[in-house]
Amino acid sequence: HAMVAERGLDREIFVGNTIITMYRKCGAMADAIDYFRAMPQRNTISWNAIVTAFAENGDREEAMDSFHRMQHEGFLPNRVTFLAMLGSLSGKNALIQATRLHDLLLASGIAVEPSVANAILNACSKNGGLIAARRAFDRTLHRDIITWTTMIDAYSESGISSAAFQLFRLMLHDGHLVPNKITFVALLKGCSILPEARFLDAIIRESGYESNSIIANNLIKAFSRCGSPDHARAAFERVISKDTILWTGMITAYAEHGLHDEALRLYALMQSEGLAPDRITYTTILDVCARSTAIAEGKLVHAAIAKSGIELDTALENSILNMYGKCGKMAETRDFFASIRHPDLLSWSIYISSHAHHGHGRRALELFREMVHAGVEADYSAFVNILSACRHAGLVSEGCEIFHRMVADCGFAARSEQYCCLVDLLGRSGRLDLAEEVLRGMPFRPGQVTWKAFLSACKQQGDLERAKLAADKVLEIDPGSTSAFVVLSNTLKEE
Repeated sequence: HAMVAERGLDREIFVGNTIITMYRKCGAMADAIDYFRAMPQRNTISWNAIVTAFAENGDREEAMDSFHRMQHEGFLPNRVTFLAMLGSLSGKNALIQATRLHDLLLASGIAVEPSVANAILNACSKNGGLIAARRAFDRTLHRDIITWTTMIDAYSESGISSAAFQLFRLMLHDGHLVPNKITFVALLKGCSILPEARFLDAIIRESGYESNSIIANNLIKAFSRCGSPDHARAAFERVISKDTILWTGMITAYAEHGLHDEALRLYALMQSEGLAPDRITYTTILDVCARSTAIAEGKLVHAAIAKSGIELDTALENSILNMYGKCGKMAETRDFFASIRHPDLLSWSIYISSHAHHGHGRRALELFREMVHAGVEADYSAFVNILSACRHAGLVSEGCEIFHRMVADCGFAARSEQYCCLVDLLGRSGRLDLAEEVLRGMPFRPGQVTWKAFLSACKQQGDLERAKLAADKVLEIDPGSTSAFVVLSNTLKEE
């Protein structure tokens, strides 16, 4: 810049515009602004340069101010100006500004090229303006594949897959555009109906994308959401060169449907094919081992992680801890928890629930207090776990204390699950009067699960009068409930 100024070349507008762009690309916003303000002459390109600089720097207000000032000084915005402005929109009022920019663009008479239309669609859809996005889409005369894909993706992201598929069929009917990889991914990520997934599968194969690992991975996820792991496996097998992500996706699909043996077999096959599992693979297969209490396989996975050289992060540590805890290996659970340098709330919750689920209620309560003492704040799930531990261990006063702490001290609004736990705890310990008092004092209407818990406690304590009350409440909520009749009948027989 100094050399250019020395020769007097910076007085040329096109050179000055380049200087602004240079400062923008170097991140020197103050220099860009100072030079722009000092320019003896400006043109539309000068204004576009400073608007783009503000937009890329995240300074939306300054970008908008410059956008208005350029018009006030007689310079009309063009395609580049609108693209810069649309790229700067985010957060509060972004949708309103996007629609205003679209209206200004149409009023200006500038031909709305696909690139500008796509930017408008993107700005509207990313800021929650699905209706505004569709309005912009409908007003776009010349749509390219990006225009269609952006609108399809907006519907998928909003969970309206039916509209996404309707638009896709309309695009196919037009006949002059061919879906690309991004189009298929946009459709697949919102697909949860098997006929639609199969329809897409057929078109993907016709388009020659069946071996594309990104599309195949999304197709596997879609078939899994549709409840068809067999179709997912077929899509998996069609890919010639499978990467770790694809193997992990198929293992996850089996895990989601409780096909733990299949998931474990596929994990073994993956390794025999010479592919190295990544963190997500290990996390997924550890969850499979935990759910199926496959401790032998879980230990092998733990050993493989140690051998792989992958550095343990908290997420992976929690998966290993959960595997040992769910498998009931309390010694290993304790040892591994002790090895975690910085246990987070989830680590503590897993550790506490492991003790609770395996009959160590008092120890679970001790650990909960240790967690609080360590400065880790309990969340809703942590309170659920410790209340459950108190219930299973019959720790009445401790359970009441925890419930009170949750509501009064920590400000959590107790839900049906916690009330059910407290009612069950009080009832099974013979405190039916207090259990009934809790039921009647609930801030919302007790559900049938809570009344059934009370009914079971009444049966256990032989309180026929309260059992009849509880059975009536269950039948009032669910007239077809047979379990209430059975429990009440058994209570009468015992009388």
